[in-house]
Amino acid sequence: MWRVRQEVAKWDKVDPQSSRESLPTAEEFVKEWTGAEIGNPDCVIVEKDNQVIGYSRIHWWTEKDDKQVYLHLGWLLPGWRNQGIGTAMLHLCQSLIGEMVARDGITSKVELAANASSTEQDAARLMEAEGYKIVNNLSDMVLSDLSALVPANFPAEIEVRPVTTEHFRAIYEVYADAYSTYERAQKPDEQAFQNFVTYDLAGDTGFYRVAWSGEQAVGIVLCHHRNEVGTVDQVEVRKAFQRRGIARALLTEALQELSARGIQTARLYTAANNREGARSLYESLGFREVKQHYLYRKTLN
Repeated sequence: MWRVRQEVAKWDKVDPQSSRESLPTAEEFVKEWTGAEIGNPDCVIVEKDNQVIGYSRIHWWTEKDDKQVYLHLGWLLPGWRNQGIGTAMLHLCQSLIGEMVARDGITSKVELAANASSTEQDAARLMEAEGYKIVNNLSDMVLSDLSALVPANFPAEIEVRPVTTEHFRAIYEVYADAYSTYERAQKPDEQAFQNFVTYDLAGDTGFYRVAWSGEQAVGIVLCHHRNEVGTVDQVEVRKAFQRRGIARALLTEALQELSARGIQTARLYTAANNREGARSLYESLGFREVKQHYLYRKTLN
C-alpha cells in the first residue's frame, strides 16, 4: 500500500510540501493503518497476483444542517488505470456507504464527497463521468521567504497571550464562529471539538497565536511545521471582529515565529474564489498559488 501511495503521488504530481495533499512518511503511513481490522467496511484493497495495486478509504462526518457526508478517497497504480478498476473501486465505496447509512439508520440527507487536484486529471475525469459536481475550489499557496515580512499592528483593545491547553475550548469557539455561516461546516458539537483538538491542536503551541478582547478569544492562527516547511492550518476571526486587521497581525506574527526557528517556507490553502477576502490577504503578504484542489459532492441515491 505504501508503494502504491508513492507511485500514485509521483504520477499525479502530488506536492510533498503542500498542507493540503502532503505525502505521509512511511512511519506516518504505518501509524495511520495500525489497528485496521480485516473486514473493516471503510477500507477497500485491490490486489492482482497477490500484489496490492490500489486501495480506497472512507471517512465521514455530520455537517451543521445534520447532513451526513461520506468522503471516499482512492489510490490506483497508473499502470492499472483506464481498465475500469478505478470505476469499480468507486462503485464499491458507494455500495459500502449505502450499507453504512442503512446500518446506522441515517434518515437525514446523505452526500458523497471526493477530492482531486488540478494535477490529478484521471480522478477528475472519473468524478465528472460519475455525476459528481465541484462545490468548492481551493487555492494551494506558498510563501518562499518569511524573512521579509513587515510586522502589523493590532487594534488597541486586542492583546496576544501565550497559548496553553486551557485555551483550547476558546480557540475552537473562534473557529466555530468563523464558520457559522458556511453551509458545509461541520456540526459544532462535542465530537467536532475533540476532533479539532486531536488534529488541529496537536502541535507546538509556540506556533499558535490567539487574539483576545478582554476574556474572549476573537482570532486564531494555528501553524505547524513538517520537513522544514511551515503550514498555516487555521486563520480565523470571529464575525464581529473581522475587517479590523486582526488576521493580518496574527498571521504575520505567527510566520515570523516560524522564521525565527529557521523555517523559511510556508504553505496554506484557501478558497480560490477569495471568499471573505482570505486569498487577497495571503497574496498581499507574498503568497502565490501553486495549484488548485477541487471538492466534489453527489447526493446518495
